[in-house]
Amino acid sequence: MDTQISHGVKTILFIDDDQGILDMYKLYFSVSPRKEVYRFLSAPTIDKGKELATTANPHIILLDLVLQKILVPQSDEDIKKEELSKEYGFNLLQELKGNPATQATPIIIISNLSSLQDKDRAKQLGANQYLVKSDVVPSQVLEEIKKYVT
Repeated sequence: MDTQISHGVKTILFIDDDQGILDMYKLYFSVSPRKEVYRFLSAPTIDKGKELATTANPHIILLDLVLQKILVPQSDEDIKKEELSKEYGFNLLQELKGNPATQATPIIIISNLSSLQDKDRAKQLGANQYLVKSDVVPSQVLEEIKKYVT
């Protein structure tokens, strides 16, 4: 299967562990006229996000900072644990901007973190834009996407 769609369709990759958010944006981009212009891909895990960022050649990446990482049990007594941390998102941002295959791809942070320190850190690591998730709706995010993807 081709990972790149022709005819000027722009691929958007959204990396977020909140399936409800991913479903909302998938629905938003699946209706006309947006579905003729944009291909929406979602990645609910860090690993899937890394994979799609390099194989699907997205035109833009939307990235949540607070991501969940599944910790592998070290023994039979351990249960599968999930850890939530903004560091995973910052680390992924840094990794994507340091990878020659993805460093030129615009990245918009969409996170509920709203501190000036988090915004500054994201910009220093290469984020093109920072949006507070609770302050925007999909149509506003689309307007920001259009600034980077024409």
